[in-house]
Amino acid sequence: MNSLLRRKGLARTSNTPGRTRSVNYFLINSKFYFVDLPGYGYAKASKTDRQAWARLVEGYLAEAPANLDVLQLVDGKVGATALDLQAHEYLRQFGIEPQVVATKIDKIGRTKQAAQVKKIRAAMREVVAPGDDASSPDPIPVSVRTGDGFKQLWGRIGRNLH
Repeated sequence: MNSLLRRKGLARTSNTPGRTRSVNYFLINSKFYFVDLPGYGYAKASKTDRQAWARLVEGYLAEAPANLDVLQLVDGKVGATALDLQAHEYLRQFGIEPQVVATKIDKIGRTKQAAQVKKIRAAMREVVAPGDDASSPDPIPVSVRTGDGFKQLWGRIGRNLH
């Protein structure tokens, strides 16, 4: 979020993934909100904590506005994990078509980036509708380090801000 908005320190970050433990709202230009939800999977947390986070997310999604746009961050270097696929399917149960964002794409060689994005897309589409190649938007590969993909990502976000 900090890189997307070009603001250091807006959203607190940690070297340890999965530290978000609440629903955090960020009012942008007094016009719309970015909402940071607890992640799924990496945090070293108890089952009880994970269940509490799931209830937070579910409560937010149940009350969210109709024009909700969800960005699902997937580590581009690692690819779509079983937890990523489960989260994708979970969001779709709420009628949400999340935009997958392949982060850290610069961590793999240029020649392998397209293949990795294609693998992420294929994995996500198998969850949505096995064999249906036209059912989900393509993942957007981004790099905080190089800035690649942010223009395309803002284009995607902007479609919902009118």
